Amino acid sequence: MKVPVGNSGNETQPLALTVGQIKTFVNSSLSNVAKSGSYNDLLNRPTIPAAQVNSDWNASSGVSQILNKPTIPTNTRSLLITFEDGTTETITVYTT
Repeated sequence: MKVPVGNSGNETQPLALTVGQIKTFVNSSLSNVAKSGSYNDLLNRPTIPAAQVNSDWNASSGVSQILNKPTIPTNTRSLLITFEDGTTETITVYTT
């Protein structure tokens, strides 16, 4: 195998590396996980969350608790509005 030398790129000279030198170079530049293939050799591994859990509307703690639930109004009042032209409209108002 010949590699370019000089500025023109047209001049070549034989590459004189032994297999041992190539292996040493490759092994020194690879990380442990690339050599072993083991997940345990991986640096900065992500934290894998636990399995998903179904939400529970009535839960007051734990992973199934729904946070920031809206308050559902239970009290209602109806208002009858009469307009100047004699038409009416009933409006239901919800209060907590």
